[in-house]
Amino acid sequence: MRAILDLAPDQGADRPLLVMFAGATDRLEDCVEQGFIGMVRVSSALIDVVAVDAHMNYYLERSVVERLETDVIAPALAKGYMRIWLMGISLGGMGALDYARRH
Repeated sequence: MRAILDLAPDQGADRPLLVMFAGATDRLEDCVEQGFIGMVRVSSALIDVVAVDAHMNYYLERSVVERLETDVIAPALAKGYMRIWLMGISLGGMGALDYARRH
């Protein structure tokens, strides 16, 4: 699963990781171009953000949860993230909820 990682300016310990799912017709890059990651930065919140390319085929194949676990969540846990937050727009919201329900 392709992803865009944006780290908080302060690299202190115990920062949460926000996993951002785009909407059904959005591209991964839309999370940047439409300002979603920028809004996190303007808030001054010390949060690392990863926007994931959970495209429609993952949902049609019913593999979005497994891909997210393998490609994003497991590596984040291995890097020491203790708090992982999920958020999604439209179909991405369903992906976030589906992952939360299954884990």
